[in-house]
Amino acid sequence: MSIRRWITENHRYRQLLYLAFFVLIAVYWLVYSRQISPKLLYLLALGVVAAIPLKGWLRDWRPFLLLPLSYGAMQGIGSVLSEHVNVINVIQWEKSLFGGIPTIQLQERFHANGSYAWYDAVFMSFYLTHYFFPYLVAIFLYFKRRALYHLYTDGFIVLAVAGFFTYVLFPAMPPWMASEQGFLPTMPHLLVEVAQQALHVSFPSLYQTLGANQVAAMPSMHAAWPLFIALCLTLFFRWKGLAWFIIPVMVSLAIVYFGEHYIIDVVIGYLYALAAFGIAVYFRPKKIESPSHVPPTLS
Repeated sequence: MSIRRWITENHRYRQLLYLAFFVLIAVYWLVYSRQISPKLLYLLALGVVAAIPLKGWLRDWRPFLLLPLSYGAMQGIGSVLSEHVNVINVIQWEKSLFGGIPTIQLQERFHANGSYAWYDAVFMSFYLTHYFFPYLVAIFLYFKRRALYHLYTDGFIVLAVAGFFTYVLFPAMPPWMASEQGFLPTMPHLLVEVAQQALHVSFPSLYQTLGANQVAAMPSMHAAWPLFIALCLTLFFRWKGLAWFIIPVMVSLAIVYFGEHYIIDVVIGYLYALAAFGIAVYFRPKKIESPSHVPPTLS
C-alpha cells in the first residue's frame, strides 16, 4: 500500500502527528531550559491524550481542542527563543526587497498626525478575525461537508506544526519591537494604541496573561490562516468563494500597517498556507461528499 493511500484511508497518522508535536516541544523545552516544570509535564500529558484512539466528534475536533491548550502549556518558551532572535538580517531583507520598511512608510502616510481614523477600526476588526474565524469555518464545514472538514483540519495541523517549528528554528522580532529596541526609527505600537482607543483592551496585559511568544513574526500566521481558509472555502463555494480572499488581503495590510509583521513575514506565511493546502488536498479522500451526503449529526 502506498503512503498516500495509507494516509488517505487511515486516521491513525493524525494521532502520531499530534504525539510527535507535543513530544518534540517538550524535548526542546527540556534541552534549552534545563528544568522540569509542571507545564512541561502538562505538555507530555497532552501528547498522551493526543495518542489515545477516539471516535466520533471527539476524534474530529481533537486538533481544535488540543492545539489551543498547547499554547497555554508553552508559556515561557518565548523567553528561551528570544535569546537568539533574528532582527538585523530581517530588516536588511525587507529593505533590499522593498527599498525601505513598508510599516514606517504606511504609518507616515496614514498616521502622521497621531490621530485615529475610521480605517484604524476597520483594520482592527480584520485583525481580530484571526481569533475566531478559523473556528467558525470549522463548524460550518463540519456540518456542511464532512470530508472537506477533514481536509481543513489536516491543513490546520500541518500549518500549526510548521509555523511552530519555524519559530523555534528562526525566532524573529516584529517591527514594533525592533523600534523599541532601537533597530528601527521610533514608531508607535499602533495595534496596542488602536485596541486601547477602540476596544479599551490592553494588549500587553493580555499577551502577558496568555504567555504569548512575541518573537514569532516569521511566518505570519495572521496572514497564513485567512489565506488557507479562503482556499478551503473556494473548494466549497467554487468561484463564489473568491470573495473570501478579501480577508487575507485586509488582514495582511493591517498587520504591516500596525507594525506586527514585515511584508516578508506575510509572503512566507502565504507560502506556508499554500503548502499546507497543497498537502491536505494531495492526501484527501478521492471523493469529497456533497452536503446532501453528510447528515449534520455529532455521531
